[in-house]
Amino acid sequence: MKKRKMGVKIMNNSEAKKTKENFENELENLFNGSKQVENFLKVSKSDENSETKPDQK
Repeated sequence: MKKRKMGVKIMNNSEAKKTKENFENELENLFNGSKQVENFLKVSKSDENSETKPDQK
C-alpha cells in the first residue's frame, strides 16, 4: 500500500484575507441569526402570556 501525503495549501496574503473576511461574515451571520431566533422566542412567549384564555376573564 502506498501512503498518501497530506497536502497543505499555502495561501497568499489576498487569499488569506478573503478567507478571513468570509469566515468573519459567516460568524456574524450566525450570531445575527441566533439573536433573531432569541427575539422571536421572546415575542412568541410574551404573545402566549398576553393571550386571554376562554376560562379567564
